[in-house]
Amino acid sequence: MKAVFEVRSIKSKWKPPFTKDITDDVFEVEEGEGFDRIIGNGNDSNIYQLVKLGNGSATITYSKLFTLKTGNPGNYKITLIKDTPVSMTYLWGEDGITKTITFKGNGGKEIAKAEENNEAEEQLNEEADSLVIAAEENSLSENNEENKTSSETL
Repeated sequence: MKAVFEVRSIKSKWKPPFTKDITDDVFEVEEGEGFDRIIGNGNDSNIYQLVKLGNGSATITYSKLFTLKTGNPGNYKITLIKDTPVSMTYLWGEDGITKTITFKGNGGKEIAKAEENNEAEEQLNEEADSLVIAAEENSLSENNEENKTSSETL
């Protein structure tokens, strides 16, 4: 049986302009299979490996290059509860990386649901960006009208 994981990666630049690059990936893996890779600074390896799939949970191991934000077990093994995100960081590269992994459930339907959620979130973000741009344009045109009116009264 396969497990579905959603991984959000936030890559932060250490140097100006201090930008952030956010990506969301969905992985469907079987027990013993590795997924998501860390490449760079001499590294080229899987970050996660599914050890055991349970009922509503999944046990994974994670790369020694990462540190859990809530403590670090010595064996680099954690059990993820369905829909409960766990964050970890990689601080030793050219950029800082924060990964948030969420166990979404067992194969098939969960992948479609996770991809649907990602698409809906992207659409909402695009709509929010459009609204911000429209509000800024509206504000600029109002300022231009005010400037025009005040110069006419002078």
